[in-house]
Order: sequence, then C-alpha cells, then structure tokens
Amino acid sequence: VAIPTDFDVANAASWDQLLSGLKRLDILVTIAVAAYPSPLSIAATSLADFRAVVRPNLEGAFLATRYGLLKMRAFGNGGVMINVASAYATVGAADQAALSASANGIRMMTKSAALSCAEAHDGIRVNGVAAGARATPEHVAAAVAFLASDASSYVSGYTLPVDRGFLAA
Repeated sequence: VAIPTDFDVANAASWDQLLSGLKRLDILVTIAVAAYPSPLSIAATSLADFRAVVRPNLEGAFLATRYGLLKMRAFGNGGVMINVASAYATVGAADQAALSASANGIRMMTKSAALSCAEAHDGIRVNGVAAGARATPEHVAAAVAFLASDASSYVSGYTLPVDRGFLAA
C-alpha cells in the first residue's frame, strides 16, 4: 500500500481508512523522519516545536502499530512490524529533544508491542531499526529486509542498529 503524500500519520481515522480495504497485511514498516529544521536547545524549544516532531514520529508510529496489529490479528496469519527511527537520537541529542523523545519512545513502544504479541501467541513479530546519520537508504533497507524475512523468524522486540558502531560506543 502506498501512502499518499497528504496522509496524516498522526490521525487514527486515516490509518483505519487506509488499512480497512486490505485483503491481507504481512509487513508494515514505519519510518520516523521529523526533526527540528534547525538545532534548538530544550530551553529554546516551544511546545509547538516539540509536538511538530513528536506527533508524526511517535504518535504516527503508535497508530501504525496499533492499526497494523489489529489488522494482522484479524487476518490471523501473523506478520511483521518494523519501526525505523534515529540511532543518533536514542542516545540523546542536545539540540533535538523532541527527536530524542520520539526515537526512544518508538524503541520502547516496539518492545512493548513485541511482548504483547508474544503473550497473544499471534505470530506477529515487532522489531525496530535504529538508523544512524551515515546509514544510506540502502543500508536501512537491507536491515528492514532482514527483519522482514524468514531469516529473522525468531527475532522480536529487538532494535537493530544500522549506524557503523555509533551505539556501541
């Protein structure tokens, strides 16, 4: 399913409508990309600035995960959910508080969803990708492809760093 450019990822009705016509949903990938247009310290960040990043990133990932899980469970054939967020932000960024909050929120929500699916024995795996600033789209796509494949059939609740060792430091 291609998402239209004017799609509001943080609107529950939009997700419900988008997924309602599907005959099957095997893989759903979310990518959090909103960040401040220029660096802002937390003291200089307004609530509007904060929400402009957290709403599409974290709320969008939450709604995609929620509606995706509901749809996958309705079909009863398992599935894979993959949430992609910034690796840089998961360790905290002085000039991107909202990005840090949303990236870590997505990481913890991914774990929570994976635990929920494991308890439900629904065959749905939920993982994440922490994309580093120097990770090319091809590197991120390769990690997503791995997590979506049968090669990772026993992996759930994990966030795979694609960052050339940044998070290892």
